[in-house]
Parts: sequence; structure tokens; C-alpha cells
Amino acid sequence: QQPGTIFSRDDLIDKCWDGRAIGDSSVARIISILRARFREMGEHTVQIETHPKVGYRLLLEGEPDRGATGRTELADTGKKNSRLAMGLLSAVLVAMLALAAAFWLRPSPVQDQLVVTMLPIVASDEIEPLVARGFETELRNELARSEALSVTLSNTAGQLAEQETSLAEIGATLDADYVWRGELRRTDGRVVYSAEVLDTREGKIVWSDFLASADDQAGLLPLRAARAMLNAIGRPVDAAIAELAITDEGYNLYLTALGLIETRDARQMAAAIDVLKSLIRRHPNFSGSFSAIAKAQFLTSTVQPEDIERATAIARENAERALELDPQSVEALKVMAMLVSDSTERFDYISRAVTIDPGNAEAWLWYSHISAHPDFAPEELRAMERLISIDPLWGRSWQASYVAAAEDGLDLAESIDRDIIAAASQPWQRQAAEGRIANLRGDISEFYRLTLLAMPSMEMDHRQVAGMQMANLMLLLGMENPQPRQTGAAGVVQEVLEGRLPPIEEFTANGLDGGNFWLATPLVIGAPGQFIREGREEELLSLYDSVFSSPADLEAYAENILRPHHFIPQTATYVGFAMRKVGREREATALFDLAEKSVARWRANSAMTMTPSLFEANLAAARGQRERAIDAVARLPRYGYPYVLQSPGVALTGPLLGDPIWEPLQDDPRLLQILAPIRSVLIREKREIEEIMVR
Repeated sequence: QQPGTIFSRDDLIDKCWDGRAIGDSSVARIISILRARFREMGEHTVQIETHPKVGYRLLLEGEPDRGATGRTELADTGKKNSRLAMGLLSAVLVAMLALAAAFWLRPSPVQDQLVVTMLPIVASDEIEPLVARGFETELRNELARSEALSVTLSNTAGQLAEQETSLAEIGATLDADYVWRGELRRTDGRVVYSAEVLDTREGKIVWSDFLASADDQAGLLPLRAARAMLNAIGRPVDAAIAELAITDEGYNLYLTALGLIETRDARQMAAAIDVLKSLIRRHPNFSGSFSAIAKAQFLTSTVQPEDIERATAIARENAERALELDPQSVEALKVMAMLVSDSTERFDYISRAVTIDPGNAEAWLWYSHISAHPDFAPEELRAMERLISIDPLWGRSWQASYVAAAEDGLDLAESIDRDIIAAASQPWQRQAAEGRIANLRGDISEFYRLTLLAMPSMEMDHRQVAGMQMANLMLLLGMENPQPRQTGAAGVVQEVLEGRLPPIEEFTANGLDGGNFWLATPLVIGAPGQFIREGREEELLSLYDSVFSSPADLEAYAENILRPHHFIPQTATYVGFAMRKVGREREATALFDLAEKSVARWRANSAMTMTPSLFEANLAAARGQRERAIDAVARLPRYGYPYVLQSPGVALTGPLLGDPIWEPLQDDPRLLQILAPIRSVLIREKREIEEIMVR
């Protein structure tokens, strides 16, 4: 009705959904799908602009920019528009009607797509492993550009293949329509890629090919293979699969850089950044180099906190350039989603990424992180369920059962782990999942036994997830954590998570002071209560004052953090309690009020599951609101509390382990009644674990 006018989300809900109770995530999802449809009509013909914290506006080619807010009386819609504008508005109406049907009849945009599972490439000794890894990543990316496909390069498929599972069985396990297998080798100065695709339901090979290239032109093989396979199975070849704005030699270096990034090793990623910088200088119009370097810079910034501001600023600049060159760049969209500060923009970027590439497991993982926000909370669980369906044996997917327990209940969490057991290719995977199921039921000793059996065989991703849970449970039981001792900054964090607070000098010596302290999630969760319990409030407040001059500073800082409504109530509650103890009453009250805003945001969006309920319980206890605090604790067991606390250090907060905030309430009869059965279980489980140790 008014191209060029900015409409808020409330405007859109009022006009398009008749004011029904529609969540922000639904609006963002429809906007994302509309953008994809409009791109099909022409890159600049119709565009939707996001205005952070304001709304959206539709821009038609040739129409003026009005810029006014949509909460005004609609202009006379009978005025004549240009023929182009009217044609475009008709197209918009058709798109909206189609989207309305899709929205109400199918809850997910990926249901109509064929699913392709790729096995890792088998490479001969003559092929550099990093090149092979980059080759398979780029091949998957090119296939995923087709809207008709959901393409996954999954850890699960690779593990099943190593166990000599047939292609048909792999496809059935992952509910895939097709399974792709390929081999890369060098023969007589030529690079050869041979591949075949099995139709899982027909049980027959529907495409096989033998693609060869001169050694210095091998970079085009992923493009050629993607085109050939799509044509063979009758799926559209996306226009984005086009000739590259880069030489063959440069493309080979690009594939090597992708392989380096896939290692997730900081040194390897630094090497990839150097390679990509040289490629950008030589080939400034190749979007792949910009999206790849943006991802490497972002990932590197998370392991080197002292460089985070500079690295993330450069990463964002490169991601923006990648999107200028290729608006469909999924990797650039993912990076932008993690770097923009506005939560709505974040969700918009990551929604576009998974809409374009629904088989991208990492995109769904990042989607789940971004959705851990009161405005999008139901989406976190949807993302984790999607992740399990794509790649059930990937270590990061194993977070799904914890998310399900906290968000939806224990039955769904157990069902997710049953799916992992069904897909397991090795005994340790079944043991780990069975251990988590035991833990959901409060059988900590069985979790302990099975996890210890599985851990020696686990890969790093799996060990990190299991290790966090093990550390929390051992802390609850008052037992020594069986994991090896670490040194440096990691050792300081480990000490905190085991309930021992190092001297402040040790934090400083290991670079965990100032802003770095508040960037380290385990410290933000686990350390503040220990500072207070040991009478070291001034040290905690010194760490706070070195970064924040007011609650407004804390709130602004949190907006740049992935989970602001986790960071704010945790930090504001404990720092506020410390301030009250040292007589900074006015600042304490302001921080408590800030924490209340975040808790109210969770409550307003019906997202008061385990984590927000624990935030509310701790905040109420800190403020001396006895009944409210105990009411919040009473909600926790339905989400598996305290057995499914995944986040490191969470066991140190709340009424079970001498949290100083809870000291005035420890003898309350109602609280004791709620905690009595939990404490009884913990006593029994500790005794059973001690018996296991003796055996």
C-alpha cells in the first residue's frame, strides 16, 4: 500500500495478521522468505530494508523514499501509480498469498525440498588433504545454492561410512533422498573427481560421472560436478552457479584456505587469512574470498579476546563486501548474524542463511545460539531438532537434548537421545546417549559410569559437551572432577568451575581481567558468587568498575553479546548484591532493576523455562523477595533441575551449593521441602559413584 514507508513489527502484525498474537520470529521468517522471492524477480526490482529497532520498508525500483513511520493514516490508495509499480505490487500480492498458504499449511520452509547427504571426499595420497577438505566444502556450498535441495556434509555420514555402512543404510538413517559419494585423485598431471549419487528410496545409482581437469584448472571441478548432478536429477541449476571472478590458480588457493578454516585451529585459520588477503588483492570481485576471510576473522576473534573488537570490525566489513558481491552468500550471512548488535537483525540474517541453505548444520547451530533470546525462544528448540535430523553424531548436535529438557520437557529430550542411539556407528556414541538419558532421570551414577566409558573415544566436540555436564554434576555431588588438570587461562576457568576461586593476581596474570573477564562466559556465571562468599566483593566490583561506569553501560555492552538476556540478569544480580553488601545501595537497586527488565522480557514472551526461572529465583533471593524466589525454584524440577545444567558454572548458582545470595532463605520450611527429594537423590548417587570408583 505504501512502498518506501517504514512499518514497525507491530504495524505488520496489525495489518497482515489482524493483530493476532504473532511472535517476532514469525515476522522475521516471513520477511526472509519474501526477500528470497523478490530476488527471483530481479536484484534491484523489489527490496526490503531492515531499520534496526524501527522496522522494515519495501522499496520499489523508481519509487520515491518516503521514510515516514507506518503508524499514520494510510494515504489514498486510489492514486495512480506507474505501470511498473502496479505490476510489482501485483507480484507482491501473489507472493504474499503464496507465503500465507505456506505459513499456515507448512510450519517449515524446508519440508518440500529433497535432502542430499554427502560423504566426505576420499582423497588419494597425491591430493593435499586441506585441498580435499576445501573441495568438499565448496562442492556442498554450490549444491546448496539450489532452492530445491537441502544438502548436508555431515559428520554422521562420514562415521557411518567408516563403519562400512552401505549408502542405502546411510540414507535411511539420515532420512535422505540421495547419498553422494566422491573420490579425488591426481593421475598423469590431471586431477580427477569421480562421483556417484544413490537414490535411497529406489535403491539405485541415478548419477555417476568422471570429471577430469588439468592440474592448474581443477578449481572448476566443484562447479562442474554440482551442475552435472543437478541436471541429472532434474533439479534447477541456480543462476548463482556461474563462472568465477578468479583464476584457476587462485581458486585452488581458495580451496586450500577453506580447508584451513575447517580445522578450527587458530594457527591454521591465521594462515588461511594470509592466503585470502593475497587473493582479495588479486581478485577483488570474488565474493568467496571475502566471506571466507570474514568467517576466519570472526572465529579467530573468539579465541583471542584481546583482539576481538578489531577482528570483529574487520570481519563485518569483509562480510558486508561479500554480500554486496553475492547477496546469497550463506557464510557471509552467518558471520553478519553473529556480529551485528541488534537482536532482530541477527535473527534476520541467520533466518536468511538457513532459508537459502537448510542443510547447513553450522548455520542451524548458530541459529540456536541467536534464538536463545526471549523474543525468539521457541526457535532455539526448532533449530536443535533440525540439527539432530541433519547430523545426529556431530558433537555440537548433542546439546539438543539439554536444550529440549530445559525448553520443552524431559520426554522430548529422551526422544532426541534415542534418535542418536539409533544413528550411532560406534559403541561410545550409544554409551554417551544412554548416559544422558540416565541423567535425565536423576541417575547420575549411571551417567558417570557410561560417560567415563565413552570419553576416551570421544572427539573434541563431544568431549566438551560431556565434560561441561560432568563438571557441573561432580560439583553438585561435592566430588573431584575426573577430567585432567589444565594450565593457563583454561586452568583458571577450570578452578572456578570446580568451586575454587584463584587469587585475583592469577586472573590478571592469565589475561582474565578487565573486559576479558566479562567475555568469558564460565567466569561470568561461576565466579561472582564465589567472590561474595569469600568476602572478596571489592575484587568483583573492581572488575566491574574497570569496564562499566553505570547500569546503562552494562546494558549497552550486553547488546553486543550473543545472549544479552542471559548476561544481564546474571551479572546485574550478583554485582548488585555485592554492591549492597559494601553500601553502594543506589547502584545496587539500579542493577536489580536492570535485571528485572530482562526477566520481565522472558516472562512477557512465555519463555520462563529453566534458565530464566533460575535467573528470576536468584534475583528475587538477592532482593529479599522470599515467596517469589521459592515459587521460581519450585518450577525448576519440571525441567530436570539440577541434573541437566549444561552451561558451565550454573551449578554454582541457586539454593543448592551455598550460594551467598540464598543464605537468608536456607532454613525456609517450604524451600527445604522442595529441595529435600533432590538432596536425597544427590546423597544416594554420590554413594553409588564412590562404589563405582572402588570397583
